[in-house]
Amino acid sequence: MPGTLSSLVQRVEPRFERISDGIEMISGLFPPGVAAFQTTRSDGASVGAYGGFNLASHVGDQDESIRQNRNRLEKCCATKPVWLEQIHGARVLELDGSEYRAGPMPAADAALTGQSGHASVVMTADCLPILVSLTHAPCVLAIHAGWRGLAAGVIEAGLQAAAARLRGPDQWSIWLGPCIGPDSYEVGPEVREAFLDQSPLAGSAFRESPTKAGKFYADLRALAQQRIFRWFERHPDVLLTGGSEIGASGRPIRIGINNECTYQNQARYYSFRRDSVTGRMASLITLKPI
Repeated sequence: MPGTLSSLVQRVEPRFERISDGIEMISGLFPPGVAAFQTTRSDGASVGAYGGFNLASHVGDQDESIRQNRNRLEKCCATKPVWLEQIHGARVLELDGSEYRAGPMPAADAALTGQSGHASVVMTADCLPILVSLTHAPCVLAIHAGWRGLAAGVIEAGLQAAAARLRGPDQWSIWLGPCIGPDSYEVGPEVREAFLDQSPLAGSAFRESPTKAGKFYADLRALAQQRIFRWFERHPDVLLTGGSEIGASGRPIRIGINNECTYQNQARYYSFRRDSVTGRMASLITLKPI
């Protein structure tokens, strides 16, 4: 973490509170007025390779199973997710109306909304889900961050879109969810080079494979945090650094991390790298009232 930010960051230990089988609320991180949820593969109508609570319509699962799973998610979370066609890019979709609820899914890898009733949602099965909220500005953001999206700047694009809605400096709450872990995510040298070309600090997020020459293990969460902190270091004006409005923590950046590995936890999470044919979890965030 850059030294200039170390005193501005509070590490928070989020809690998962079960809402229903396969649906958990993320508690203890986000401010009042924001609700965030993470799904698992538990329960659900899907069977076979998709067994459990698959929410993706593009992976080959039965349409009726997906419909039942999505309906239960909407009912339990009392909100309408806007599902994206995720393309491992850096486009941010701003959800300002109901026009996205019908027709083809919009192509984007992040979703932002300032309206209650809309849920910003991303689907993952090894990639890193990131959820973001602001304490004073009505704005919530969900980001789908695989290595290609990270390198393309999806985090920076999402944070910039959220910053455009600021009423003034604010307190930011950021959650990094379950993804493939640094002991399981084997990549080639081209992935490492893509990040090193942008910052030499990225080298610390890779370690050489002890068994395969030219291969590396990548830490998606470390890469994401580097980019998050670098963005804030370049935009210090977005941070509320004093006064009673900042809240009890006294820190303008609050970060919570789920360190679970999707690849290693087959009972709880889908993993594309592990299974190839599989379902997807959802990470979603919404403004209350819901």
